[in-house]
Amino acid sequence: MISYKPFLGILFILWREDVISLPVSCEVKQFEQHELPVWTESQELRRFIAGYLSLLPLKKAAMEIDKRFVEYLLELPDGVTGRIIEVLRRAAFQAIADKSEKVGLPQLQYVGARMPSVIGRRS
Repeated sequence: MISYKPFLGILFILWREDVISLPVSCEVKQFEQHELPVWTESQELRRFIAGYLSLLPLKKAAMEIDKRFVEYLLELPDGVTGRIIEVLRRAAFQAIADKSEKVGLPQLQYVGARMPSVIGRRS
C-alpha cells in the first residue's frame, strides 16, 4: 500500500509585472488546464517579443519590432504563445548562423519557409 501525506504548498505565478501567490493543496491529483488567449497585434505583444528576445544569447538588440514583423510572426504560429516562442528561438539561431546577431523579418522569413507544419494548426 502506498502511503499518501497531503500537504499545502504555495504556487507562484508571474503574470506581467505582478506575482500572484496561491495556496495549493497537493491532494489535488491533477491541475485544471486553462488555455491562454491567442495573441493579437498589440503593444503588449511587442513588449513580450522584446522581453523574450532580450533573454536570448544574441550580441545585438532586435531589429525594429514593427507592424510587419509582428503580423508575420503572428501568421506563422497562429498567435499561440508556445509556438511564438519556438519561432523566435529558431529565428535567433538563424541570426547567429547568418552572423547578423539580431532577429528581424529576414530571420522570421527564413524560419517560416522551413516551418510549414505550424501554419494554421491552432489547437
